[in-house]
Amino acid sequence: MNGGPNGDLYIFVHIKPHPIFKRDAANLYCTVPLSMTTAALGGEIDIPCIDGTSEKVKIDEGTQSGTEVRLRKKGMTMLQSKSVGDLFVRFTVETPTKLTDKQKELLKQFAEESKESSPQSTGFFEKLRELLK
Repeated sequence: MNGGPNGDLYIFVHIKPHPIFKRDAANLYCTVPLSMTTAALGGEIDIPCIDGTSEKVKIDEGTQSGTEVRLRKKGMTMLQSKSVGDLFVRFTVETPTKLTDKQKELLKQFAEESKESSPQSTGFFEKLRELLK
């Protein structure tokens, strides 16, 4: 500066994490909560996309936490390219926390009716019993 010697200029860029999406190259990842009833009965939900639009996604009956769907060409555009990455959506099923007495009673009735329709938990406890023998 002002006749001083030439030097190096270092610039550090920090990118603030997006509140919804995580990025890996051109692909984006997000987690979307599902109500217990939507997960059990199925339906349609809107998934937000990085460009500000949303995409309707069909939720199948019996969707489990951890289920992933892939929305092709809804990710980021590759640098110096026209190809676009994908958006991977992982669902998490939310368990209700504040139930009314009527809701509790209905869930108890549901539990009685559905003793045989939980294959993962039934299989888990059968394996556990075998290990403990």
